[in-house]
Amino acid sequence: MDDNPLISLFYLFCLLILSAFFSGSETALFSLPSLRIQHLRAEQGRRGQLLAALMGEAHRLLITLLIGNTIVNVAASAAATFLIVTTFQRLHLPESGGIALAIGGMTFLLLIFGEVVPKIYAVHRAERFSLRVVGLLTVAVKLASPFVAVFSALATLVSRTVGRTDREQVTEGELRMMARLGEEYGVLDEDEADVVQAIFDFGGKVVREVMTPRIDMCCVSDETTADQLLEYAREVNHSRIPTYRGTTDHITGVAYVKDILIQSAAGAAPVSRVAREAYVVPETKPIHELLREFQRLAVHIAIVTDEYGGTAGLVTLEDLLEEIVGEIIDEHDIVTERYRWIDSNTILVDARLSIDDLEDLTGRTFPEAEYDTVGGLVLVLAGRVPAAGDSFRFQDLTLRVEGVGDRRRITVVRISFIPEVS
Repeated sequence: MDDNPLISLFYLFCLLILSAFFSGSETALFSLPSLRIQHLRAEQGRRGQLLAALMGEAHRLLITLLIGNTIVNVAASAAATFLIVTTFQRLHLPESGGIALAIGGMTFLLLIFGEVVPKIYAVHRAERFSLRVVGLLTVAVKLASPFVAVFSALATLVSRTVGRTDREQVTEGELRMMARLGEEYGVLDEDEADVVQAIFDFGGKVVREVMTPRIDMCCVSDETTADQLLEYAREVNHSRIPTYRGTTDHITGVAYVKDILIQSAAGAAPVSRVAREAYVVPETKPIHELLREFQRLAVHIAIVTDEYGGTAGLVTLEDLLEEIVGEIIDEHDIVTERYRWIDSNTILVDARLSIDDLEDLTGRTFPEAEYDTVGGLVLVLAGRVPAAGDSFRFQDLTLRVEGVGDRRRITVVRISFIPEVS
């Protein structure tokens, strides 16, 4: 090495730059999500294609970066040691002091300027950094290919010994995060982001969570006449009415208003003559499977049964679609409030409001249990059938039963936030 200290300093400076280059490149390239790399490949022309090619053989790139970083760090330490020891000799100082200074000084310089600073810079500007260095890295990978082949073979041998790991996959959590980031940066509007999140939630739900419960079903006896059914259909604003024999546990079919009108079947004839066979599904059926079955069978309504074979409720195609796009209001629907803010600390809610919606309203998380609605939550808290005026506490919330309907069914609940005591 040259005895000129300025030249040695120049060597040291260049080696620190190379150390920062290799460290920053590793952080920048390996922090890019796979989907983002494919997007850059399509949008950034030649540099994007080079980037995708490098990351397509990520193990070769990683070995190249590690080899390069190790070599320049060792060389930088050697250069610093030579420079400092030579200087100490000229000043007639002990060489051991120079070696100690070289070790301490290079540890600090390599840690700060060879690792921390370039990695922080690269992780915050990963795309820009990656696209700028991709050309140099492509050359470096080609030059280091003989060494890479040796180390790659050794790494393969070791990985076979300890067991292979699964290939990297894009997880649901990452896709959810991308949707949130898309909304944050204006790529998706709020409604689009909500739909994306709802699609992910859709796959984890079962029929029980979206069905109309048995107590709210609009049904008629199969001995009801066609005229009576048409009148009832006008009252409840439904075009498909389940029919039963004896009790609603024995659903015999589903009467379609259009069938009666098309066949001119109105009159004193019982609806059982025109009712279609009911499509029956268990309450534990995943709703994404039911949606596929609705599409395949051209069915819009299904009767839901519980584990004992009794009627648990009914579910329609509209119920499933609303889980993705939100509430669908058509010209026949009567719009009712599911909740209303009384003041900043009090909400009046329909007892049929789902727990998911309640969590969104209150910002609280409720434990998973055998309930899906606010009314079910109150029953669990009460441990009995509550009366109007009964209150129950959960965390910092007070739930008060405001309305009880037929068969002592909870209809309205007042939810109040308990203020903190200062």
